[in-house]
Amino acid sequence: MSWKKALGLVFALAFAAVGAIAITIIVISSDLPEIVTLDKYKPLLVSEVFDRKNQKIGEFFREKRLWIDYSEVPGFVVKAFLAAEDSTFFEHGGVSFTGIMRAFVKNMISGEVKQGGSTITQQLAKGLMLTPERTIMRKIREMILAFKMESYLTKDQILEIYLNQIFLGHNAYGIRGAANAYYGKEPKDLSLAQAATLAGLTRAPSRDNPIASLERADGKRKYVLGRMLEESYITKSQYEQALDESIQPLEDENLNFKYAPYFVEHVRKYLVQKY
Repeated sequence: MSWKKALGLVFALAFAAVGAIAITIIVISSDLPEIVTLDKYKPLLVSEVFDRKNQKIGEFFREKRLWIDYSEVPGFVVKAFLAAEDSTFFEHGGVSFTGIMRAFVKNMISGEVKQGGSTITQQLAKGLMLTPERTIMRKIREMILAFKMESYLTKDQILEIYLNQIFLGHNAYGIRGAANAYYGKEPKDLSLAQAATLAGLTRAPSRDNPIASLERADGKRKYVLGRMLEESYITKSQYEQALDESIQPLEDENLNFKYAPYFVEHVRKYLVQKY
């Protein structure tokens, strides 16, 4: 075969491959769920009960999620999640192919899955709109949805939904719900060590949270702090100080039994009956 024929064959195969990929994407895209925009995002939230002095005395929920606007999340908390999950979030268009390759190399070197290649946008697309099955087709759908989400939403809007949606163990959803559940704090009052601990819970929240295993949570805290240092999000002194800090969570108590249990139960029954 002459070099001209060989070159022609290569071009023909490449053209056929590109055509096949394009057709596959068109077919898959025609059956994708609707993109969840910020105005359509209506997650389950905690119903809170307050007394006449504005003291919180009870709460009812299926998912312990307390809403927080992105503008109210401290920068170091956002950076902890970016370091743990997607340090190039503000640079990619929904899918990071360099991140996929980097995760592949690190996992091969370590001999275990230490990093995932999915961006925060992909994780959000999967969590909100797709099933958790692990198939190539689902991964392709996830990537297409991630690209579409980036065209419908700003980066700040994606992070706002992500930080309110993500499950962080112990029935806590979202960064505010988790800060409340583990440390009895608002996100703005978290320490760097506590923020890093929460950011480390995204992969196995039920197993790694500080109530289930303080040792595993501490390992996640160290990993996230190390990543924050690598990305120059924190200084060496901040890193060392956060390593020395205790991340012991609050004692697990039921707020509904703490202040006015009979009244709170009366409110719960009334709400169930009326609504």
